Amino acid sequence: MKRLIFKLRRRVAQRVYEATGKTTPNVRLKLNAKIASAHEANLLGVPGQKLQFRNDTLQFDLHPFEIKTSVLELARGNKH
Repeated sequence: MKRLIFKLRRRVAQRVYEATGKTTPNVRLKLNAKIASAHEANLLGVPGQKLQFRNDTLQFDLHPFEIKTSVLELARGNKH
């Protein structure tokens, strides 16, 4: 799994992709910042369906060669 991150003010676009051709269940991405909201996004970073998170951690499954983009709104007061 590879990960790319782009940050614009308090909004972070994060892209991960599965590069081995294998299903990867229960991927967990722990951020070192407080998340206010999270949404799936298309490849252009346009937010869509709301994502669930707990303790500033996103959890999801990746299918073979899948690209998953999410847009995270960081809570005020983050230093990142």
